[in-house]
Amino acid sequence: MGHGLGSAVVRGAMLFGASGAGVLVSQTSERQMTDRIARTALECKQYSHVCQGEAAITRLSKGAFMDFIDAIESRISCRAFSEKAIEPEKIEALRDVIAQANAQQDLHFELYGPDDFGGTLALNSNMFASSPAWYAALAAPDDLLSKERIGYYGELLVLTAAQLGLQSCWVAGTFDRKATYAQLAEGEVLHDVIPLGYGAEKIPLKQRTIRKGLRARSKKQQALYDGPTPLPEAPEWIQACIDGVWKAPSAINEQPVVFAWSGEGTSVRAQLPNVKSGMEYTDLGIAKLHFELVARACGIDGIWEWGAGGAFVLS
Repeated sequence: MGHGLGSAVVRGAMLFGASGAGVLVSQTSERQMTDRIARTALECKQYSHVCQGEAAITRLSKGAFMDFIDAIESRISCRAFSEKAIEPEKIEALRDVIAQANAQQDLHFELYGPDDFGGTLALNSNMFASSPAWYAALAAPDDLLSKERIGYYGELLVLTAAQLGLQSCWVAGTFDRKATYAQLAEGEVLHDVIPLGYGAEKIPLKQRTIRKGLRARSKKQQALYDGPTPLPEAPEWIQACIDGVWKAPSAINEQPVVFAWSGEGTSVRAQLPNVKSGMEYTDLGIAKLHFELVARACGIDGIWEWGAGGAFVLS
């Protein structure tokens, strides 16, 4: 595709006549950040989910979805954090998102800072140059559906952090669960943590090398799509969605989800061709959220069915 997600979204939206489709995503300056914080907090409080069977849909304004496209473009996996404190109003905005996630069945997200446990999150020093003072602990029962929901709603937190000018990283296997502070209810396990903070001004060589190596292992966009024609010949809104999925983080650094489409009149389905550990279901939730947000920015309303093989049902 080669033109960036923003232009792909605009092309897809224009194709389907979405209102406001010709307006490109604005760049956020430091002077705009106060307004962004207030708007993000308001959007989070208005955020609700309408369940239909095993499907959940995000209800936000068109402007919010375009902001999420900006966040998808700007988000990186940060492995070197500065000591700069997160402003209280940004912490409140993150807590609003967590409260909405916890309204979903069986999810238990908590945001922890220095005052909560008296220290910082201990991350694998081979992967991280430093640890932030704040992190989100993502807990739920130990089943596949919970892992998928953690991916979906955890990524919403990651994208909200990006909107607020904060950095984050999905951490699934490179932290000590027993040494990590988290309040767990009976039947819950700590699945993942998301460190949150400001990135270091100068990224150490080791972390730059890790990032470069992980990105080099990323799959080609075509590998994330299974359709009757090559991806460049698919409908432009599907191309834009695959681009958005390709830009998504992967909790296991493998991007295991494939989106299958059989042609006009059929639903796109999110598949997991190879499941090794079960953590692939977290990536399934992450990928579904990115697909859904980009589709809505293109003017395509739909809801995902939960589970591998679940359909994106147009509404």
